[in-house]
Amino acid sequence: MGKLLKTCAVIFLFIIVFSISACGGKNNYVMDNEPQYYMGPNAAASENGYYYLAAPPVFNGTEGYRNYLYYYDINDEISVPLCSKIGCKHDDENCEAYLSESNCLGSHIWYINGRIYMIERTSEQDTLVSYDSKKRNKRTEAVLSVDGLSVNMNAYFLRRAVITHGELIYILVDESSLRLYSLNINTKESKMLKEYKSQYNIRETITLYAIDDKVYITYTTGYSATYNNYILDVYDIKKSEIEDLINVERDYPDLVEKVKRWNDETCFDHEGNVYFKVEDENKLSIYKINTVTGKMDEFYSIDVENSSAFDYIKFYGYDGDYLHLYEGVDVVQRKKLYKREKGPIQSNKMHVIALDGKLIEKQELIEKNQYSLIEITRWYGGDKGKYFFATRTTSIENLEFGEQYKEKYNEMNAKVSPTSGISPSACQIILYDKQKSENGEWSFSDITIE
Repeated sequence: MGKLLKTCAVIFLFIIVFSISACGGKNNYVMDNEPQYYMGPNAAASENGYYYLAAPPVFNGTEGYRNYLYYYDINDEISVPLCSKIGCKHDDENCEAYLSESNCLGSHIWYINGRIYMIERTSEQDTLVSYDSKKRNKRTEAVLSVDGLSVNMNAYFLRRAVITHGELIYILVDESSLRLYSLNINTKESKMLKEYKSQYNIRETITLYAIDDKVYITYTTGYSATYNNYILDVYDIKKSEIEDLINVERDYPDLVEKVKRWNDETCFDHEGNVYFKVEDENKLSIYKINTVTGKMDEFYSIDVENSSAFDYIKFYGYDGDYLHLYEGVDVVQRKKLYKREKGPIQSNKMHVIALDGKLIEKQELIEKNQYSLIEITRWYGGDKGKYFFATRTTSIENLEFGEQYKEKYNEMNAKVSPTSGISPSACQIILYDKQKSENGEWSFSDITIE
């Protein structure tokens, strides 16, 4: 009977994979040329769900983080790996859902008109490739390398490339500069938009944020071992022009040493406002600058008791309606106070903030074993009142990790020794659905694959 149930489950998943995008559903998304600013670089929204990259639910962390391509169906409320192999465990390189770093550079994916796009690297060049909605029918779209240069995609959490209004905006890197390029996906024509070159070449970093018909370019450049300047440009898709908007050292010199995470925790809204993190003594603030008028406001703030708390507060940006600021438990301070004792309840808090700076709700997530940090390892974003993320924490109150995965984790943990080469790690996928919230209370669910 157990084998029969297992076989039925496999067949069901097989049917789900091959029915992706085959028919409409009650929660259809409207797909067009608009950029998916509300999604993280490791995920993409489709007509009836989300594609996302994640590790298997339990894996050998010693071997590193491996990407598998999953699909979450918002109508059936189930996640599946994009693999049609009967009997596949979806935890090794033979799985059809597996994507190596060179197959999916920077762990960036996009979904446009029924196809999944990503950047692929070979020994000769970098190319834009696409697959159909089931990760089949691979197609090479265009060569991205120019003069032997490679695409700058060396961090999964930094948005190094965007697709918007039929253009791929990306960065090529050489020894002394970062070159911003545009590729027309339809005509395959590419052009250099701007070359960023500094005098010192220290910590040069560019990230991109596409919203409406604009691509915002956040640029960090270092002047010494500890000093950075922060620059903001904008590429206007319609005008095909780049404009200088903000130079923090020039325009807001009092902030230049307080700005934090300029490249990965900065976001924009439809009114041309930029939101970014500022740390100042015992307060973390989100500042807002209107890029048209230059007006600056301290938009939202959190008081912190210890400087170590700054490391556990993450700004996840704009979903089209609200901003999301995650206040994780300060692990350093908690260990000092309670050592190995459980201590009083401390919760991790998601601050949901309206564009007028008012707190809409503060959603709480509690790690039930030690009331400690729930670490978000990947923020996938979301729209239509939803967002989801990955965490390695498997003891979240009211969100039980699957029994089969607990058993596998414990089995791997039992084999740990100095010479085993085994260090078990986990990847639980959590979804928040505002539409399912009752009486204003949060509604989180575990959407890790069955």
